[in-house]
Amino acid sequence: MKLSQGMILADRYEIIERIGLGGMAVVYKAKDKKLERDVTVKVMREEYVLDEDFLKRFDIEARSAASLSNTNIVNVYDVGKEDDINFIVMEYIDGLTLKEIIHKKAPFENDELIGVTIQIAQALSHAHTNNIIHRDIKPQNIMVTKSGIVKVMDFGIAKAVTTSTTTTTSNSMGSVHYFSPEQAKGKSVDLRSDIYSLGIVMFEMATGELPFDGDSLVSVALKHINEPMPEISEFNPEISPAVERIIAKATNKLSSLRYNSIDEMINDLKRALKDSAHSKTMVYSGDKSDEYYDFDNLDDDLDDEEDYNDNRGKKSEKKVVIAAVATALAIVALIFAIFFRNFTNRDGTNNRNVVQMPSLTGLTHEQAIEYLLTFNIENLEVLEEHSDTFVAGLIISQYPDVGSTIDNYTEVTITISTGVALIPMPSVIGADWNERLDYDSQIPELLAHGLRVSVSYRNSEDYPENTVYDQDPPAGTMIEPGSSIRLNVSRGVQVSNVPVPNISGRTVSEARIILSNSSLILGEENRTHDNDVPEGHIIRQFLNPGSMVAQGTAVNVIVSLGPAEVEPDDGNGEDDTPDNNGSGNQDETPPVNSRTVTIPTPNILANGDVNSVSIRVVLHVGSQDSVLWTTDNATINDFPRNIVIEGEGLVAISVTVNGVLTAYDTINLDE
Repeated sequence: MKLSQGMILADRYEIIERIGLGGMAVVYKAKDKKLERDVTVKVMREEYVLDEDFLKRFDIEARSAASLSNTNIVNVYDVGKEDDINFIVMEYIDGLTLKEIIHKKAPFENDELIGVTIQIAQALSHAHTNNIIHRDIKPQNIMVTKSGIVKVMDFGIAKAVTTSTTTTTSNSMGSVHYFSPEQAKGKSVDLRSDIYSLGIVMFEMATGELPFDGDSLVSVALKHINEPMPEISEFNPEISPAVERIIAKATNKLSSLRYNSIDEMINDLKRALKDSAHSKTMVYSGDKSDEYYDFDNLDDDLDDEEDYNDNRGKKSEKKVVIAAVATALAIVALIFAIFFRNFTNRDGTNNRNVVQMPSLTGLTHEQAIEYLLTFNIENLEVLEEHSDTFVAGLIISQYPDVGSTIDNYTEVTITISTGVALIPMPSVIGADWNERLDYDSQIPELLAHGLRVSVSYRNSEDYPENTVYDQDPPAGTMIEPGSSIRLNVSRGVQVSNVPVPNISGRTVSEARIILSNSSLILGEENRTHDNDVPEGHIIRQFLNPGSMVAQGTAVNVIVSLGPAEVEPDDGNGEDDTPDNNGSGNQDETPPVNSRTVTIPTPNILANGDVNSVSIRVVLHVGSQDSVLWTTDNATINDFPRNIVIEGEGLVAISVTVNGVLTAYDTINLDE
């Protein structure tokens, strides 16, 4: 969530304006309405609020800085979270970054350089005493107030001494120019890594240049590892040998040959400041030069106090204080000049190249560099992040914003797209897939990422019908949102068609065995008298032998009850079969049994699965069949159908689709 002017955060901090943009946070100036003071509010960028790594780093910064209390470290007042906004409230620094001052001032004079470095080193000394390594010392992370106080900030990648490791990520891309060799190699770091970075900052203050630069961040890192430090005197012959030696020791490739502690470096810096004061006094004091030691005769390992006599030591300390005050005054004057008069270019002219910030969005890194150089802007920091709208390599955003007033030395930050953030393909094996979109809980995870799903149906003996049994790509594969994926869904166990065996004339128990051997079952057993078929034997089966049906189909049969019973002869010579009136007169014509049977609509037509099927309505009387009605193109309009039937027996209705019997029903006229 972006904060706008006038918004109130945590019912206390009123946003005034945005003043900075970092790798993982946006920085605002705000008003603490409770204490009526200006503060700095650092808010995690919204694209990282769900990123556990960035949340951890943000928490580390808050805890690391909050645990420190030193004049030269930016104070942390408050830490909080409101909705999806994670924020840190810090001391507001009314001043400039050391990077901005270097651009306008460098090369620094000897005393100025030492004075600024001592303040940075004192901040590091306090952090190191509390077992915290900063790991990202660079001029951009150092503020200088209008009163000349140096403030170290941004402990976003700080680590405890006992567990410190480093990883070169896109969020520290702007820091590679200050990396120690061990950081560039991705190895463990310790307190001496901060000392190396401080040495690089000293080199930049002394010369106005970085010791190592290149076409890519990798090439810069390799130079830190392999190439010797340039000679400072080649850039600035006015720098003192003592300062040059301090920088050389602090930036040794081997950490074991650097200062063992930042306090050792501070002692050498103070000694160099004293010597600088001695040297200047010798110039101005004429015949009193014997009161001060000759700088060239000072041993590198000279102890701060022990090798001076009391009188000379006191005078030297006084000169150090004077030099330190002069350094602070010089910095104050510089800040005042920067804020209250036009900036001047390095050639001494007053031609301040003030322009409006151009739009860099959509350009490549190389195009942005070329474009900015036309405005003489060289100070560029590069960040990276994922984007759904910009292809990899194009600039997503910039700071300052388009139209802002900038000059030659403004630091421009661009964020370059690394392409769409990949997501892990979820596992949906075993999930229920229904064509009517009635998915179980796993399927919406696919749809939430805009994945385009295609489905293939296959038989499977291991997965129930409508269950996902295979997916492409496999679970865990990193894919882009919106990718096409394929799911294989089970149709259940494959059902094969088998031929119907002939079971006519068999007993019921024999018929069951024969059908079972053919993967079929015995269906309904309708029984009727038959003079030709013994009792218990099958008169007729309703699926013709040899026809192909699905496994598991039930075969209905008519089973014989044996011959019909005959009334015994009473010896009167007359037919005792009762007539229609019950008289038993055999000369009368037997009545005709006639009835109307309604044939209902077959289910396969009623469900609308097919438009037409083959229908046969057959009357079975004994072993005789009579086709009552048949059609190869029956439709739903043919039903229900009334058929007049004379006599007794069974009416069988069979429904066939594509040559396969799909439905069967009987009506017993004897009941």
